[in-house]
Amino acid sequence: MVGVAAVFVVFGRPLITLLFGHKYVDGYGVLCILVCGQVAQTYLGSCGFALMMTDNQRVYSWILTVSTVVTAGLDVVGWHLWGLEGVAAATALSLTVQNVVQAWVLHRLAGFSSVADLRLTFAEGRTALT
Repeated sequence: MVGVAAVFVVFGRPLITLLFGHKYVDGYGVLCILVCGQVAQTYLGSCGFALMMTDNQRVYSWILTVSTVVTAGLDVVGWHLWGLEGVAAATALSLTVQNVVQAWVLHRLAGFSSVADLRLTFAEGRTALT
């Protein structure tokens, strides 16, 4: 995921221009913010699915409900303070916090973690490069 994110950050402007045209290049900042949020969420794993599969779907639904309300509020504040980049930052932050809460609840209720082990990730990357 980090490699894909790096491609979007490094080559984001040309990709946006190629795929959508020059009018959309101003969205590059939003793309970078959302990519960073997505990397954080990916690192935390599929906590929501794991909560549902371990019969904790009610807790998961409450987390989603609260997260939706908080995200909507933060998006409005972000829009008024920083425009579209503020909405992107508020959404990325809110969804990352949501996943952190889900990971914590999953560990507490089900006894296991869905968080990625970066040591394994880097070991696999080194193996692939050699």
